[in-house]
Amino acid sequence: MSTSSINSRRRPPTHCQCGKPLARRVAWTNINPCRRFFNCRNSTNPGMPHCNSFYWIDPDLPNEWYKSQLLELYLTLNQEQRVHFLGQLSAQERLEILQDEFDVYQNEIETEIEAMGNKKAELEREINKLKKKTSFWRKFGICVVVLLVLLNFYVMK
Repeated sequence: MSTSSINSRRRPPTHCQCGKPLARRVAWTNINPCRRFFNCRNSTNPGMPHCNSFYWIDPDLPNEWYKSQLLELYLTLNQEQRVHFLGQLSAQERLEILQDEFDVYQNEIETEIEAMGNKKAELEREINKLKKKTSFWRKFGICVVVLLVLLNFYVMK
């Protein structure tokens, strides 16, 4: 596969080695989020003859922070924009994006589950406190009734 980066001084090629106009696409992989490139128009069509022409339009991002920020922004796009982008991606790239989304949602759910577990434990402690108070007052009430019965019994004698 021939890959090259397009220098800003050089005009980008317009046709691939097959003689067809190049397709402009956007990579949404973990390694190259939102990085534009040209490649053979038929490269994403299984069974269609195609060449290995491939040219990056954008330079590589300078560090991982930029890449992670772009992926996070991508994941926050509205559904219509997301579907449009997914339509331009290969199956492997879609799988990688879906895996990233799954990981984000899984982390959010795990955080919520942990928070709910903490809230449940707090509520259980509160219930136990109330049960102890209720138990005390129930026992106190029984003692008062027993004392009143005994007092009534002794007064009647």
